[in-house]
Amino acid sequence: MVNHPSKAKVRRRRVFYAILIVFNVTLVALSYHYVTNNFSILIHRKHARAVFAEDLANLRLETGNAEEVAHFDPRKPHPYIGYKSQPLSLSSFGYYQVETNSLGHRSPELGRKETGVKRIAIVGGSVAFQGANNDTTIIAKIAQLAEKDGHRVEYINAGIISGISDQELAVFVHDLLDLDVDLLIALNGVNDIIHILYYNGRVGWPPFRWDPPVHHENPQLDQQVPSYYPPIPPEPMISEEKMRAVLSNYLGNVSKMAAIAEAFDVKFLGVLQPIRDFVAEENSGQALDPLSVFYNEVVQRFSSWDETKHAGNYISLADFFANKRERFIDPMHFEDEGNQEVADHLYRVIKTRRLL
Repeated sequence: MVNHPSKAKVRRRRVFYAILIVFNVTLVALSYHYVTNNFSILIHRKHARAVFAEDLANLRLETGNAEEVAHFDPRKPHPYIGYKSQPLSLSSFGYYQVETNSLGHRSPELGRKETGVKRIAIVGGSVAFQGANNDTTIIAKIAQLAEKDGHRVEYINAGIISGISDQELAVFVHDLLDLDVDLLIALNGVNDIIHILYYNGRVGWPPFRWDPPVHHENPQLDQQVPSYYPPIPPEPMISEEKMRAVLSNYLGNVSKMAAIAEAFDVKFLGVLQPIRDFVAEENSGQALDPLSVFYNEVVQRFSSWDETKHAGNYISLADFFANKRERFIDPMHFEDEGNQEVADHLYRVIKTRRLL
């Protein structure tokens, strides 16, 4: 004879398991909420973590102070540029080891330029900025290639994380012209459209606020105007009118940089940066996504400018890693191997066009 549990026992067991499930679900939800609100989660390849860990350990040994490398503000407020990297920082940021000079550039401190020295600079967003350490950034690698060819070169990495072309134009005017630059590379494009789609729909404004209200004991020192301008919601389904405005703003800024460079006898190379999911218009059998629409328009304009000898030089790297998509760690960023390949290509362009 088989003894079956009573209905009361079955009911109690079901209640117990129901409580257990609710408890575990709640625990997972609370853990997720705590982690996502208190920590930044970065995913990158194992070998990148190993390289960074070694570099950071060496950096701490050199400084003798772990706190010195503990903080980096990639969006330090600036009155004309909106924001740029924190100056005089020896820091860790993600898997980067970052050292900035007094201007917030991720490059050595520069004084008066010596005779025979060439100075090359790069402006752009995080792709211009990126590298496990300063020497593995794109502009640093270009400088290394030039030095192998016998040039005496100093480099300036004025890349700004999340920065757009309006900020790059301001950096060029307010920082780089005073540094007697010989060649300016503008490696950009994606942030100008991405920030409209996902961050702030105000064309020509950096995608993040940078001037929160400050209150002092002395009321006369308090901000007397509202912080920033009211943000405009992003437009994931961007209108044709807004797309035209974004294109006009971006291409106008690049053209201004080229014209100013020409006026100050600085060589200029405008580069449309690589992205993972670029679809060329001629290869599309369907409607393009907004990012590809923007990129196709820029590709055509850059090609036209380059052919007609518009001020400056222009190339597109939109599909540079089309056959090496594994280089990307997200839709637009890649690791140091990618930096080297981009630097190799850009240096070949620089040599061919006699830009140094």
